[in-house]
Amino acid sequence: MKRYFSIALAALLFAACSQQPTAVIEASIEGADKAQIVLRKLNFSKIQVVDTITTAPDGSFTYKVKLSGTSPGFYYLYYEGTKLASMVLLPKDKVMLNADLEGNFTVTGSEESLLLQAIDQEFLKTSAQLSELADKSLSGEDVGLDMGKTYIEYRKTALKHIFGHPNSITAATTLFQRFNDNLPVFGEVSDFFIFKQVYDSLKVVYPHSEYVLALKDEIAARERAFELSNKFSNAKEALFPDLEMPDNNGEMKRLSDFTGKVIILSFWSVAQDAHKMFNNDLAELYQKYNSKGLEVYQVSLDIDKASWASIVRSQQLPWTSVNDGNGISSPAMTAYNITQLPTFFIIGRDGTIAGKDLFEKDELEKVIKAQL
Repeated sequence: MKRYFSIALAALLFAACSQQPTAVIEASIEGADKAQIVLRKLNFSKIQVVDTITTAPDGSFTYKVKLSGTSPGFYYLYYEGTKLASMVLLPKDKVMLNADLEGNFTVTGSEESLLLQAIDQEFLKTSAQLSELADKSLSGEDVGLDMGKTYIEYRKTALKHIFGHPNSITAATTLFQRFNDNLPVFGEVSDFFIFKQVYDSLKVVYPHSEYVLALKDEIAARERAFELSNKFSNAKEALFPDLEMPDNNGEMKRLSDFTGKVIILSFWSVAQDAHKMFNNDLAELYQKYNSKGLEVYQVSLDIDKASWASIVRSQQLPWTSVNDGNGISSPAMTAYNITQLPTFFIIGRDGTIAGKDLFEKDELEKVIKAQL
């Protein structure tokens, strides 16, 4: 009986091992003849060694990576301290990698790895540009504007990556990029909103991922900081902050131009079908009360201005629609303490906030009528 129990236990252990998720790396590294290649994994707060792999005489190797779960993991290959390649591995992935000892590589067979490579290349290119500008600054050249422009351009690139691939785990690690200890890519107080957007998308796809759980902790800390710096905490007692942004025809439109009227200040994204539907209700109210003094100033937080302008035209929105192209990095976000989309305010004739986020048409109409 004991013998049968031992056999059964061994069979169960074998089945458990055989079911452990794995991924395969097939690599060819130019110049790495019989070399010792170190495989490392990012455990978010630190990188740890997984194994040392010896290449064949032609620099090739095949290696099966035992994954810790079904969530994606970030893996790196190193040779004598030089990072040769970066990968994102998921169960059943088979990654084909071609690299050299200088850190140049191409990867196929893994969409996540391709996304990681693309954003990493942009980050490294920008880092090199900033370093070059910093050297010029030390030589006495005035490069402040160039440094600021370079930084902002990469931030836009990172945002396009993040919101262009909302279900990619690379969106999470992109949020934590830093050019140096004092220059994170997403270091503004209001950036917690970006972290929250990414977390809300990824927690559905990878609820147990350590990278996603780290986002949750970061969001809590950033939200506390945001609340401390909130300049719009007492909207009932303060006049509304002014905004000036280009409309879909490229003309600058100022919010304060509508002072003395009842204004619906709306923040939205064309990616939100629910808000596009709400625009139908808003259009009815606008048509009904515009002649009596109702105006709508609608701020799009989309980076893709062409797509936004197309939606504005297709919906035939009759009010003032604006977009500065900065997405959720727009200064308007901070000015009005925007923490979610859609959000809108009703600004009375006296400049005070009379209501917020009244998405029920009847409730919204009551407030509008009371203010007109």
